[in-house]
Amino acid sequence: MTEETFSDEILMRFADGELDPETVARIEQAMEIDDRLVTRVAMFIETRVQAQAALKPLLDEPVPERLVAAVEQMIEARRAGEKAASVLPFGGGRIAGPPSRSQWM
Repeated sequence: MTEETFSDEILMRFADGELDPETVARIEQAMEIDDRLVTRVAMFIETRVQAQAALKPLLDEPVPERLVAAVEQMIEARRAGEKAASVLPFGGGRIAGPPSRSQWM
């Protein structure tokens, strides 16, 4: 059996529980015979735990009203732009005649 290597990104996703069952099974199988892989995975799990502990107070804070208002304004502006883009002008341009040429040509 050949030793499979896993990128740090894959192992971080494993530690975060973000992988499909097949990949999880491959990593777990590899961990049974590879102590270095176990050490790498343990580091990512510990990093996740520390990051969650450090960020928990921030996640519990309410979102500032100014930020909520700014995001709502951005959403409304995008919706208004999409509505305007869906209306096509008809007959507002030249009706007939040769196409206009750029002054740069």
